[in-house]
Amino acid sequence: LIRARLALARYARAARLLDRPADGDPSDLMENLSRSERTLGVVLCRPDGTTAATSAAVVDLIPCGGPNVGAVLQGRSERAWRLDDATLHALAVTVPGAEGRSALVVVHDASYIDERLASQLSRFAAALALLGLLVSVTTFTSVRAAFGRPLDKLAGWMRRRRRGVGGAAAP
Repeated sequence: LIRARLALARYARAARLLDRPADGDPSDLMENLSRSERTLGVVLCRPDGTTAATSAAVVDLIPCGGPNVGAVLQGRSERAWRLDDATLHALAVTVPGAEGRSALVVVHDASYIDERLASQLSRFAAALALLGLLVSVTTFTSVRAAFGRPLDKLAGWMRRRRRGVGGAAAP
């Protein structure tokens, strides 16, 4: 949703230009706008609920006469929703234009969030395993260094006492 809002800041100026297209087809401009890496498409709806311009990828996904876009055209400043596919999110905002209040809809794919989360979790697990191994080795080494020699002396003394060779005093 935050990414869609950031994209809308860039798209809003271009959407205002669509009210008075000086050069080129508005659909071409929408295609250029939707070339962002995760933006699936952009739709501009007129105040009467018809489509002014759309990206080819979202022609059938976002009806300008639908309830979500209609709420924005009726006065709501923005509306966000998920499409039938749970990874596709849409955000519609109002865009003032020469004809009145238009709606600009950005559709983007949020599946990358799941991929990033899985990647971060696997990195965290690997770092945690490495940290656990480091703590174990450090603990073993320090215990061995601190208590190993005295315990070896004690074990040797006990062996000698059992054989009857050693003295009475413990080391």
